[in-house]
Amino acid sequence: MLFEVGFDLPGRRLELFAVGLLRAFDASPHATTERLVAEMVSKIEDGPVALVAEEPDLRAARLVRSADTVDEAAKLALLEVAERLRAARHPEDGHYGAKGPA
Repeated sequence: MLFEVGFDLPGRRLELFAVGLLRAFDASPHATTERLVAEMVSKIEDGPVALVAEEPDLRAARLVRSADTVDEAAKLALLEVAERLRAARHPEDGHYGAKGPA
């Protein structure tokens, strides 16, 4: 699903991205997807410092379903991000997130 909106991140970085995006959606439900994505890409590009935060972020993510391991939480976060992106897609223009100024 994330590839549909232009993501091509390897393994654990993709998981971190998904969890960060999930948390960003929770914190700013009316922000545009483009802004949230730009913020998350910036955090990932920070490299090791951002990646060190991976496990606490995974445990802190607000997941609809419960998870027993960090890996399971990451997979659930990916699914939830995909579900939220699908739900936020505007049928008339195919874009995601809140509409920007016309």
